[in-house]
Amino acid sequence: YPLRRQRQMCIRDSYSNGLYLPAGTIIGIDETDSVVDRENLAIGNGISPSAWAEQLKYMAKVENELKAVPPVIHDDARGLASETVIQLLREAGIPAHKPRKKDRAGTWALLRQLLNNSKTGDGPGIYFTPRCQYLIETIPEAPRSTLNPNDIDPKYDCDHGLDALGYGIREMRTNRARHG
Repeated sequence: YPLRRQRQMCIRDSYSNGLYLPAGTIIGIDETDSVVDRENLAIGNGISPSAWAEQLKYMAKVENELKAVPPVIHDDARGLASETVIQLLREAGIPAHKPRKKDRAGTWALLRQLLNNSKTGDGPGIYFTPRCQYLIETIPEAPRSTLNPNDIDPKYDCDHGLDALGYGIREMRTNRARHG
């Protein structure tokens, strides 16, 4: 979060040496999380939806100088008073919605293809800036499930960033298919 899909573009910075990226390439610019201990990425701080919304706003507007918070795809859950996380994020000014389709195995297949394309240059890939540290740490270590090798092991408890990335990738692919 945020992710940007690019038409062919040349990046000139200290990371890419003028690399041309094909249309459909995704660039992970930044991320935020509620991790308490960087040594154990599975433990969050129990942040409230309203505080999470403020953290998202700060990341978008201050750290990334965006004019508005881009759409947020978020898992939904009900609180004690039957309010949902999505509802509370919206009330706090975040344009949030649930993932349109949950397909973890399909999402991981797509992510593996994007990562492979990034190595080979055979099509649209996915790249991350150094500000995506949680993803950079967890993508390579995510184990495959022994029951379904197309999915991540359900016992892997550091998959929150990967799930969020998957929602974003799916959303971008769905919108591209719907809107060209």
